[in-house]
Amino acid sequence: MARTDQQRYDETITFLKGFNKALGDEVDHLITDKAKAGKDISLEGGGYWYSGSDDQHKAVRSYLLCLVAYYRPPYGTRDDATYAIGLEKTRLHGKSLNQVKEEILYFLPVPHPTLEDVVKAAKSIDKLNGSIYGPIRTRKDDMLGPNPICYDGVAAWLYAAGFVSKRWFAKSGGINANNANRYIGTGQEVQPADWDKIPAGHIWNIHKKNDPTTCHWGVSLGNGKAAATNNTAESPAGKVNFEAGGGSKYGRFVFKEICDVLNKDTRYRLAGGQDHSSGINITVLQLNPSHEHYY
Repeated sequence: MARTDQQRYDETITFLKGFNKALGDEVDHLITDKAKAGKDISLEGGGYWYSGSDDQHKAVRSYLLCLVAYYRPPYGTRDDATYAIGLEKTRLHGKSLNQVKEEILYFLPVPHPTLEDVVKAAKSIDKLNGSIYGPIRTRKDDMLGPNPICYDGVAAWLYAAGFVSKRWFAKSGGINANNANRYIGTGQEVQPADWDKIPAGHIWNIHKKNDPTTCHWGVSLGNGKAAATNNTAESPAGKVNFEAGGGSKYGRFVFKEICDVLNKDTRYRLAGGQDHSSGINITVLQLNPSHEHYY
């Protein structure tokens, strides 16, 4: 006899709690219409009848159940789960039990992420193609999308390093100028004499004085170097000399160069193109992701 939708849910949440109790408990709490969720995670039509073990099927359903919990309101900002479930049911077909379990853990930060991992991600995740759609992104993807904005790079690198999880993407609904400080962090101001001393793995934020929404974000690589996406390449102050393989869409460069360029960029000046009375039109902030409360 075929299981009911409620039975499918019960079986799946039991498996998920057995794999990771904290995650399973939260998913169980978030999903109120459990029978509907049980229907949504059915593998019917996905070819699973001839592929994978019973436990692998339960793991795939557990992953899909996490999409239901986090990528629909009230936790998520919108319903991305309905579309993502179809994609992920196909993508996970044929993956081993352990591979699916690994992807379930993408809904959690890694236990002990490091600043070195952020630097590694900022250097290796640099492909200007593919999708950065949050629900289906893995920590092994090396793509930034064809036209990434600066938040896309920072988000991808924090995720690959394990500081943030898929729950973070679902809650934010996408980082933008108005919510970046809320989801990435505020940081501490860096004086001009120390612009080249931001520690490796720290996130930096350059914004117009008294206007945090006119801003640029990226990652320090240490030794005065940085990486970022959607970079302003030049202004009356000069230009940014990107390292080989870099550019305005994705680039690695001397951090002080981009500070100088943005400091004279018209968008960062006062109305009418005037300089700030201090002579410095930008505020530079640094933040240590290890000190932020991500999820």
